[in-house]
Amino acid sequence: MFINTLPLRVDTALATRAAVKAVHSRLAALIAHE
Repeated sequence: MFINTLPLRVDTALATRAAVKAVHSRLAALIAHE
């Protein structure tokens, strides 16, 4: 069994909702390359 994980850097200056949206958009862009 393999677990696909990616290291992330989250900007702690952002509000929680903005940080989650930023992480989601970056992960979506990375997954598009797979």
